[in-house]
Amino acid sequence: MFTESQRAELKIDQVAPDDGSDAGTIYTDMKACSLDKDAEEPFITYDVVAVTNVDVSFWLTQDTNADAKLIDIGGYPAAEFHLKGGGNSECAVAVGVAKNQHLHVEMAPLSDGIKGDAICQGSKEAAEMALQTLQTMR
Repeated sequence: MFTESQRAELKIDQVAPDDGSDAGTIYTDMKACSLDKDAEEPFITYDVVAVTNVDVSFWLTQDTNADAKLIDIGGYPAAEFHLKGGGNSECAVAVGVAKNQHLHVEMAPLSDGIKGDAICQGSKEAAEMALQTLQTMR
């Protein structure tokens, strides 16, 4: 979902696909990948999941363990959400790309010093890049 130039812009060193078989996530059996920036500080991981069984409205209307708000990513409806009790150390974005489908993108800082708004901004930037790539695949 990320071009070579997008990975370079994010300074990604390693991409690890995941078949979604991790039973510990709500996105079991969904295609996912992790993109790691671990060659130099700040160390960051981007987790990206192609969700094909639930709409982005899930994060906005269902009783979840997250505080969510409606935002816009590239002209598509999206939810920015924080897990309750997560403090300012996490922020994810779910972009509604089609009926019962959304793109989940979350920047996870592995270094100290990246908090709150910077995490949300990183998640949004990565989501915009992935959305741009998806639009070229039509």
